[in-house]
Amino acid sequence: MPHPNDATSCVLVGPGLFRMMAVAETVWRQFGWQKADQLSICCAVHLSAERILAGTTDGRFVLVENNDLKGIFKATDLKELDPKALEA
Repeated sequence: MPHPNDATSCVLVGPGLFRMMAVAETVWRQFGWQKADQLSICCAVHLSAERILAGTTDGRFVLVENNDLKGIFKATDLKELDPKALEA
């Protein structure tokens, strides 16, 4: 999934895979949080230039903000997810 404001970066997701990648001079490099080997990620979306929300096949949401993991939430436990409320 390409970054909405930066054509040189993207996110790759899949079962056990979450990689933020950036290209410079034709070389791709990983950056940020990437420890998803225990997560079966099936989809992701950029909520903003700084926030990525990914979903898993077992009903969890993974929130990544500024390249760091903010939290993993069970969809059945949430009535709403406000990323700004996590900053407190």
